[in-house]
Amino acid sequence: TFEESAELAYRGSKVLHPAAAELARAENLPVAVRNTLAPGEGTWLVPDEDRHRFEDLSRSCATGVTAKRGVAQVRVTGADFAADLPLLERVFGVVAEAGVSLDMMDIGGHAVVFTTERAAVGTVSAVLAELGVTFTVRNQVAKVTLVGGGIHGVPGIMHRMVRALTGAGIAIHQSVDSNMIVGVLVDEDRADDAVRAIHAEFFGA
Repeated sequence: TFEESAELAYRGSKVLHPAAAELARAENLPVAVRNTLAPGEGTWLVPDEDRHRFEDLSRSCATGVTAKRGVAQVRVTGADFAADLPLLERVFGVVAEAGVSLDMMDIGGHAVVFTTERAAVGTVSAVLAELGVTFTVRNQVAKVTLVGGGIHGVPGIMHRMVRALTGAGIAIHQSVDSNMIVGVLVDEDRADDAVRAIHAEFFGA
């Protein structure tokens, strides 16, 4: 669907620009995605509400899998964030005031974990150091995302992703989900392996 294609683009796929998918959806324009090196009809994008009219789309809850590199994970520790609410607010406040966008945010009692663009690590490190909190940075990671309009509410999606990745010997550093995606953070040098493992699990080899 248009929405799924936009999600894939936002999550790192290079097939279709997000703005193109959004324009097609807004104007209800038919879009065919084709391989320039191979003949064939390719993949047609359809309006979100028409997803289940198409048999080939309804066979699977997932539409695609992609990877986004150039990501860093930041882990802030050394405080009881469930009790020290002003400090919790300031952790996110100083990063926001520095103009840095965050992803994969996870707030626990004694740790705040999030990802950001690797290019922003210097800025994030500077503002957190000035705040006086303890933090570590994991630089060489990538976010691998399974996208599908039928993912939400389907039992076993995460189990299948974990099975695929652990079966390939790939460590999972963090995870995130929404009504259309399940994303995992893996070592960047295993990103391609992770995409292949998840693709094989959901779409076959």
